[in-house]
Amino acid sequence: MNLREISDLTRKLSELLKKDLHKAQEAKLAGDYESSCKDANNRLIQCNRMLEEGNMPGAVQLANVNPPLMELIRALTWEDAGIWREHCNTKKLPSPPAFDGPAIKSLTQALVNEDTIGPEHPLSKDFASLMMKKQQEEAYRVLCVILEKDPNNHYATSIKLKLDAGNSFTIPANYYLFFGDNTANSADSRSWGALPKTNVIGHSSFVYWPPLSPRFGWSHR
Repeated sequence: MNLREISDLTRKLSELLKKDLHKAQEAKLAGDYESSCKDANNRLIQCNRMLEEGNMPGAVQLANVNPPLMELIRALTWEDAGIWREHCNTKKLPSPPAFDGPAIKSLTQALVNEDTIGPEHPLSKDFASLMMKKQQEEAYRVLCVILEKDPNNHYATSIKLKLDAGNSFTIPANYYLFFGDNTANSADSRSWGALPKTNVIGHSSFVYWPPLSPRFGWSHR
């Protein structure tokens, strides 16, 4: 369910509690609300597990999938949520699970923490894609959005300095500058920026272009 549908659902639940409306739909409404709470709670548990494993970018990315998890939880814990839970227990209707307070607190902290927009974040991927297409104006706008949301993002700051100055920039820790074998005409780090160490899965085997280059041949001899 999206946020609008959740809002409509909780409105009907409040009307059922206070005005005795929607009685014929009571069981279905209870099931829909329980299912929505379970889905949100499972997502919260996944995010919390990622945070415990040290994967804050992954947790933040999952939390920001539409509908955003924190907004979803706020919508589901509306003012009559406690009364509705008691009503479900009394009437033996499907009862929604309670959300874990400490997990919500940890995720909230992660969402406001620095460097939350990592290399796997949709904005970072958009930026890399635009740079590869040499659409620097659009890429610059995306970079500004990243820094607006995450002003302490050191990598984005370095790239912005490069684009502003049009010359050299500092490679951040745990990133690498990559050059294509055809260095005279390659869409490499000069187009899409430095590559995170976590994305490196192997090494080059053979340099085949340009053929007259002294680097032509096997990379490891």
